[in-house]
Amino acid sequence: MTDHAAVEQEIRRLLATETHAVRLSNALFGQFTGLFWKLATTQDERRVLVDTPLYREAQARVREFQFRDGDALTRAAGEVRPPGAEGRGSTESPTRAAS
Repeated sequence: MTDHAAVEQEIRRLLATETHAVRLSNALFGQFTGLFWKLATTQDERRVLVDTPLYREAQARVREFQFRDGDALTRAAGEVRPPGAEGRGSTESPTRAAS
């Protein structure tokens, strides 16, 4: 197996097994260390690489995990309230006392 084929095989393995956005992104796209960096070392090679189905699949997978993680963080942030904050942060306007 050539080095190029071995790198592509490792990319496919990561796409199938890695579930963390940051780890996957770093492993695939990290400057100087990412697997795609190993596949394309010149500007011309990179122009060709970004149009390949494997590259587009990898980008989509990383984005999928980023959105998933962002949604989870948003949900978690909405559930956390500091002690004594009951009632604070409500989007409803307070009712006025009758005069």
